[in-house]
Amino acid sequence: LVCRRSNLVWTSDRQCAFTGPATPNILLQHNPRWLVAIDGPVETRDTNAFATAASVEDELLDCDIRGHSAFKVHSHYVRISTRDPEVPPAMASAVLQHHAAEALRCPVGLIKPPEAGLASLLIRQGGLLLRTVETECWPGFLDIGIANPSHEAAPATRSVIFDRMTGHWHTD
Repeated sequence: LVCRRSNLVWTSDRQCAFTGPATPNILLQHNPRWLVAIDGPVETRDTNAFATAASVEDELLDCDIRGHSAFKVHSHYVRISTRDPEVPPAMASAVLQHHAAEALRCPVGLIKPPEAGLASLLIRQGGLLLRTVETECWPGFLDIGIANPSHEAAPATRSVIFDRMTGHWHTD
């Protein structure tokens, strides 16, 4: 789960809304450009305020004091804003899990996500920019190169390893 709180209402640019705990698949199923979780009911004017903020690149959580988490999808990355310190590592774990499943061409459910502590360490080191070309699949492990999102053209500067035998993750 990205967010465990059951009282949140999620809204997006696709005018879809749902209530409750969120998984990465639920968050991304409508292919939103932006997505915001509100602690309380969401009205049309709330969604319109978020749309305006997204269009002028303002911080989405500044639009409403009830805002809990916001995701803004850019061409090569997702920007996460939140008031909950558990959300970024949970989202980073989910991204790594999905990336590994795609690289290994297997269902996401067969890949255990990295622990929140490892994901926290990776995002504290500068965020996550994952590229297929910097992901190497070996018989015993998957080596995922990680670049800094603020330097898109730069090569990976660190990596995370998924041990295919044990299902555990570790850094180099």
